[in-house]
Amino acid sequence: MVFLRKILTNCLLLEYTSMENQFMLDILFSIDLERAMFQKVLPTGWVCLSILGVSLVRANALPADPAGLLAKSTPISPEETLNDAASYYIRGLVRYNDGDFKGAIEDLTQALTLDPAYVEAYLYRGFIYSQQGDRTGAAADYNTAIALDPERASAYFYRGLLGNADAISDFDRAIELDPDYAEAYRHRSIARRQNRDLSGALADSDRAIALAPDYADAYYTRGNTRLDLGDYPGAISDLNQAISLKGFYPEAYISLGIARDRLGDLQGAIDAYSQAIDLDPDFAVAYYNRGILHAQLGNYQKAIANFTAAIDIDPNYAEAYFNRGAVRNNQLGDIDGAIADLQTAADLYQRQGNADAAQHALDRLHAIRR
Repeated sequence: MVFLRKILTNCLLLEYTSMENQFMLDILFSIDLERAMFQKVLPTGWVCLSILGVSLVRANALPADPAGLLAKSTPISPEETLNDAASYYIRGLVRYNDGDFKGAIEDLTQALTLDPAYVEAYLYRGFIYSQQGDRTGAAADYNTAIALDPERASAYFYRGLLGNADAISDFDRAIELDPDYAEAYRHRSIARRQNRDLSGALADSDRAIALAPDYADAYYTRGNTRLDLGDYPGAISDLNQAISLKGFYPEAYISLGIARDRLGDLQGAIDAYSQAIDLDPDFAVAYYNRGILHAQLGNYQKAIANFTAAIDIDPNYAEAYFNRGAVRNNQLGDIDGAIADLQTAADLYQRQGNADAAQHALDRLHAIRR
């Protein structure tokens, strides 16, 4: 328990209210320190994670670090000898936020070896597995967490994020257990939109925003649903609100550009795509979308430049090759360049399993060669 005691002692150096200080003292001198940490501290608020006491994490928002404080922490030495599950769990969190995913999984696995009923460790390890693309491992951990604690709303929520066929059922259960779970409403909205249940998606986004009026991602999600519904002014309003709340939101600028385009404001759409590029210079779709609009406006060299930028970022961007080839053929008379682009587009479409698009590219190619 020395490791946990050092963490909690250093927490007292931070600026807590007197009530929070007393709460930490109560935990520090608890007879059952490990269980006090994870049954009292984690569900209720903030817990100090760094061995040097310089960072905090919102523990019930597994596994986010919304204030960015954990990223500033001094890494815990991997060589330090730990002897209890809670200490391995905490070091696993710190390692994850330091980018050491392998070390984080090792620590969480050790925590589970010492305490096979450690629900939080299953949830966090499952999250890391999902981040690493191991959906099978993530699902297994979430399933175990649910078996151990069937009333844990977050377990259903994180399993729903895997996007399996029963994702909506998982979000339903999370909301049933926690009716104020704004994130669950938002992600159920996304799942419903994917299933083309647009009215249900809109209702869920509305509820998420009602629960959390400053939830930027909920406005973004509702804006995309309104795009699908053809409510372009409503979409623009939501997307502007998302951008206002979040600031750095290149994806929202993409959707904003689409909404402006559909209202006929091509220059406004170009401006939105340019803002996305300013925020993320490697955002291939922003260059591609801007290239399409430049082509529509007759700015063919700018269109070529944007398609080329998209291809430089993503060499497998079949649509960018196809449209660059079309502009080269139809507007610039660059037949050799057009043939090369359309052939590359056809090959990429074929490899990506899009047979119809591949055939369309080949048809255009054959028409040029006649």
